[in-house]
Amino acid sequence: MIKLFLLTLFVNLLVPSLFRRERVREIRMTRITFFFYSAMLAMTAFSGTIAFMLMDIPWNREMTMMVSVFLLLSIVEIARSRKLRAVWISGESGVSVSWRYVVAEIVVTGAMVLYAALERKDAVPL
Repeated sequence: MIKLFLLTLFVNLLVPSLFRRERVREIRMTRITFFFYSAMLAMTAFSGTIAFMLMDIPWNREMTMMVSVFLLLSIVEIARSRKLRAVWISGESGVSVSWRYVVAEIVVTGAMVLYAALERKDAVPL
């Protein structure tokens, strides 16, 4: 799930640049990637919750960090969508706005994956 989630983030990074010249398609494709990003974020959180419940592990620091990262990613994506909406209403392209937020999401996700991989060698098979 994390690999698919990162792939979705990279697609989110590229979409505004690919449709920069066509404003309507840029908005439409960015909204579609919002949907996929939200779905992948929810699926990743859901699979983590199921693994937590089925493996019957006690709550620990790593799980607190994962929940915090989930909330942070949700907040960043909401901020990104609001900022993009304001930029689109003003008639500009959202490439520079989108790029900053998506790179921040990739860095946060990558840091969490790296932390999990370093904490437990078998936690995240890359």
